[in-house]
Amino acid sequence: MYISSDTNVWNDFREADFLDVPFRLPFHFHIADIVYQDEMSIPGYFDDRIVALGLHHVEVTEEEIADAERLNQESPGLSIQDCIALSIARCRKWTLLTGDRSLSTRARKEGVEVRGTLWILEELTRRSLCTRQEMTRICNRMEGLVRSGRLRLPLAELQRIRESL
Repeated sequence: MYISSDTNVWNDFREADFLDVPFRLPFHFHIADIVYQDEMSIPGYFDDRIVALGLHHVEVTEEEIADAERLNQESPGLSIQDCIALSIARCRKWTLLTGDRSLSTRARKEGVEVRGTLWILEELTRRSLCTRQEMTRICNRMEGLVRSGRLRLPLAELQRIRESL
């Protein structure tokens, strides 16, 4: 599976200190090169570690840029970076990885499959790529970050995943 991503799911895993865990999945994670440069290459933020783990940069085509500009005009609540991630997914028929509700809604209207942080946790569990103890630690850490306001994830869903282990 090929996946176009924005930055917020990666921020969730970075914040929880489990940035490496999603890369156990047998998926091809991508981010637009210009989005990576704008949002993720800040010194001390990801420090190219995420690239070493397996996040691939993808060059945005002229068609994707034009599509992103159209999406941005039609959905002014979305950033151009969000629209680029969506455009890549739409034009290449990839899945979009995001936790942004507005972007998810627009992507579904465009016929794009959308996944997020919780889906990654569920896939890791379903595929037995984390031990029960490790997944419990991940869920507990993310729940604590939600309670402290550092992550915006549905607490009930995190608890459901942890309780299903």
